[in-house]
Amino acid sequence: MAATLFLAATAGSPGALAQQINTSVWTVVQATGDVRIRQASDDSTTNPWQPLQQGARISSSAQIETGANGQASLSRGEDVMQIVPLTRMEIPAQSPASFFTRIRVFIGKMFFEVDKRPGQDFQVDTPYRAAIVKGTSFSVTANGQQSNVAVAEGSVGVSSNATGQSVVIGPGQFARVTSDAASGVSVGTFDPDTFEDPGTSGDGDTGSGDTGGEGTGDGDTGT
Repeated sequence: MAATLFLAATAGSPGALAQQINTSVWTVVQATGDVRIRQASDDSTTNPWQPLQQGARISSSAQIETGANGQASLSRGEDVMQIVPLTRMEIPAQSPASFFTRIRVFIGKMFFEVDKRPGQDFQVDTPYRAAIVKGTSFSVTANGQQSNVAVAEGSVGVSSNATGQSVVIGPGQFARVTSDAASGVSVGTFDPDTFEDPGTSGDGDTGSGDTGGEGTGDGDTGT
């Protein structure tokens, strides 16, 4: 079952936005340890993994995977994506003229800093959940059992694809949807000061399924 997170900024002129940023190109500003890239395809034979090089520009459909010691940071204008160890994600192909961005997180953990720009829609696909994000700083975790979103700044509307339940979370809150179709969305709290953004803390994360800094409040077990 697929799920989506939507990030949107709606003020201003789309024409001005087009001059500010090419939504199809991401630049690798850091790649350390075991980090690999390949063209997004179901055929791993014709599209083998290759080492991801710092400075590379990614403008076509591509998957990135990090090993146990791998981390990467990608930027596009003021937008930044941090990929921690043991993560697999995808940047689908999209038009340079598009105001829509889509990122897929299959497994592991990523941190996002998304600039508020007029007319931009930013979508992150993970298992089990959908969210509309009106903030700039958040993390996404996905594994075979659950998907999580934790918010450091802004607000996020989260809904379960299976049940249709929806909640809004803000700074210091996280939301979780599990593989149990009847579970809906559970919400908890954490100390925003412990938000584990590798771009600021410098430490890695295993991508094991807990979202950065999340705790056990508001009816969630945190497990």
